[in-house]
Amino acid sequence: MSRPPGANFRAARTRALLYEAARRLPEMARILRSVMGCPSAGACAAHGGGGRGRPHAPASAWWASVGMAGVWAGAHPRDNRARRYLSVAENLASTELNCIVHRNGRDDPVHTTREGIMTTLGSAVTAATAIRSVADVLQPLHTLEGEGYPVRRAFPTPQIPFLDPFLTVDQAGPAHLGPGEAKGAPDRPYRGFETLTYVLEGALECADSTGSRAALAPGDVHRLTAAAGVVHSVEPAPALLEAGGLQHHLQLWVNVPAAYKGARPRAEHLAADRIPVVRRLDGSWFKVIAGTALGVAGPVGTPTPVTVVHACLAPGESARLPAPAGWNTAVYVLSGSGAVGTAEVFDGDLAVLADDGGAVRLAGGPVGADLLFLSGLPIGEPVVRSGPFVMNSAEEIEQAFDDYACDRLGRYDS
Repeated sequence: MSRPPGANFRAARTRALLYEAARRLPEMARILRSVMGCPSAGACAAHGGGGRGRPHAPASAWWASVGMAGVWAGAHPRDNRARRYLSVAENLASTELNCIVHRNGRDDPVHTTREGIMTTLGSAVTAATAIRSVADVLQPLHTLEGEGYPVRRAFPTPQIPFLDPFLTVDQAGPAHLGPGEAKGAPDRPYRGFETLTYVLEGALECADSTGSRAALAPGDVHRLTAAAGVVHSVEPAPALLEAGGLQHHLQLWVNVPAAYKGARPRAEHLAADRIPVVRRLDGSWFKVIAGTALGVAGPVGTPTPVTVVHACLAPGESARLPAPAGWNTAVYVLSGSGAVGTAEVFDGDLAVLADDGGAVRLAGGPVGADLLFLSGLPIGEPVVRSGPFVMNSAEEIEQAFDDYACDRLGRYDS
């Protein structure tokens, strides 16, 4: 049987890429062996890459070291199993140079970085991973926050009180404000959770009772671990308040396990250049705020593992993001339209995913899609919530209100 056109070139590129990947990332080679059904590198080498209906690849030391003898780019395309292997190999070859990772103020082609190798291998793993279906598409709630600025709330709503471990997703703006029109959220108590404030446009200032202060510019993220309690404020920057302008930000609440609810509060300011962005040549980009996706790790760490990605899909383009089994996963449409799995979604929709796969497929519609991707390991503890307090029992909520009324909440000995 003859090889398909271009197979020699693809095979050479694929072999070189897989060799480098296996040399630098043996753990990924093990994953790929598992995905392709090869129990071990030795077993793959013993098989020689052969199988019914396709020629045998050489059982060389190189194939043994990679553990991927079954993925032979020269396999005959008419064989179904071989075609799947060939698709993976072509995916590896074609995605070698398809994206740029922006971090620490510079752009790195993915093939020159460890994260890039992981991105390429991640594409192959995802290609063989079941895609989650959409369990429901929910509409947002419109309400007011702070001094009366409007927010669009993905949850909590009557349909979805929370998505363990995520408690709240609020979108403020985008709004074009005149001089003096910008509003914020003055001092208010928090206890029992974490907040992530992500500025898309405009400028904010965050402050709390521990003495922490931060000025947030577009692209910045402020993480506040309220834990045992803190008094916190988020206000528009003086320049925005004076001159007006575009204001747009997100605030997420993430629950913490009971063991962390009594910890001292802490705040962390993450400037935009500290948060990696994967940019593809098709114009799509992915900002990995927390967790690991597309081969890069976000800087935000939480007591409970979560993945938070701001994904912007160009019109007609698609991507797949990881959603480990057992993790609660949802996609919120910030603007535009597109698809999550096979479900069509529009501006403001929240697509809640079923736990029936290991990846989520996203696609941009006619004008593209600006999406917030959330996935997290459920804590599985009781959630009792009242206002700005999230605890495990009604008694703990009463104690929080009592501590705040008696000016004990957010007060700590140095």
